[in-house]
Amino acid sequence: DRIPEAEDIAMTVAEQLHQQGHQQGLQQGHRDERVQTLVRLSTVKFGELPAEALARFEAATFEELGQLLDRLVMADSLGALLSAAE
Repeated sequence: DRIPEAEDIAMTVAEQLHQQGHQQGLQQGHRDERVQTLVRLSTVKFGELPAEALARFEAATFEELGQLLDRLVMADSLGALLSAAE
C-alpha cells in the first residue's frame, strides 16, 4: 500500500525547501545587520541622516553595504559616501 520511494522523495524535497528558506532567512538577517550598522555608524559620524540616505542604504545589496561600510571609514561627508556608491 505504501510507496516508500515517493514518500522519501517528498520528504527530501520538503527538507530542501525548508533548508533554502532557512538560508534565505539567514542571508536577509545578515543584510539587515549591515544596514543597521551602516545607519548607526553614519549617524555617529555625520549626524541625523536624511530619508534619501536611509532609502539608499535599504535598497543596497549585501555586497554594496559592505563596500559602503568600508568607504565610511574614509568618507569626510555623507555626500562623499553616497556619491562613491553610485
